[in-house]
Amino acid sequence: MQFICIVRPAFFDHADRPPSGTIAAIRPPRREASSPSGRQPLKTILSRYQSLLVGSIRAIKHDNGESKTMWIMLSNSFLSIVDKDCGPDELLVRARRSGDIQRVFGNVKVSRNTRADYLFRARVPRTNAVSAITREIESINYPNFKDSVKDEDLHHAYLSVWQAVSHIQNPPPYSG
Repeated sequence: MQFICIVRPAFFDHADRPPSGTIAAIRPPRREASSPSGRQPLKTILSRYQSLLVGSIRAIKHDNGESKTMWIMLSNSFLSIVDKDCGPDELLVRARRSGDIQRVFGNVKVSRNTRADYLFRARVPRTNAVSAITREIESINYPNFKDSVKDEDLHHAYLSVWQAVSHIQNPPPYSG
């Protein structure tokens, strides 16, 4: 599954990583004439993104009281991952829909809280978060993320995000 990570300002702290406030999309492998299958080897794709992903997940923390958030948009789940209300080696994974956390992290203890911004929450070891998201990268197998989202409500939500962030692109999408 392809996923998109949306991060808040000051998330990346290295010059070789995207600037603060960046929206990063990990896309399926592009075709290459040199490859027998016409696609880049998965190792090539993973090596390009894994250090960024691992560093990003490990970097979610509070600095000077500022909370950093990572949104993960998968074909079948929407997650928010934060360092809040958890131990130093854990992350709090939040979801708006029942089952989204379990689809990515398996059999974890998920709590439900109607007084919180996200209805579902689970504390997950940071290393498990890295492993789970890496597995999602390894399963990318289609050319268009929006078309891979089969759930109508989730697709509509993602399309709204796509439209909103298209306004930060200059020139706009499909402008020539």
